[in-house]
Amino acid sequence: MPILLYGFEVCNLCKRDLYSLDFAVNRFFMKLFRTSDISVVAYCREMFLFDLPSAILKKRSEKFDSVSLNYIELLVKILYIFGLLFFTLCMILPTSE
Repeated sequence: MPILLYGFEVCNLCKRDLYSLDFAVNRFFMKLFRTSDISVVAYCREMFLFDLPSAILKKRSEKFDSVSLNYIELLVKILYIFGLLFFTLCMILPTSE
């Protein structure tokens, strides 16, 4: 399951695809515990700490977005500092004409 989810992280999945993955997991638990009651399946998944693929992918994408946003902010700050440095050097150094 982790390898499957790792591969799906780079794919742009629509809601229908995520629901299909969730359905497969729910059907697996239904067959495993020989029940057709989705509330029993949800309870079993909760007890085994087994999240649905849609929830796992959502958490991972939010984490990736927050980390990438931090890198973008850092890059903007570095570029701003270099821009100020370049502007200051252009003002200080005489131009030869």
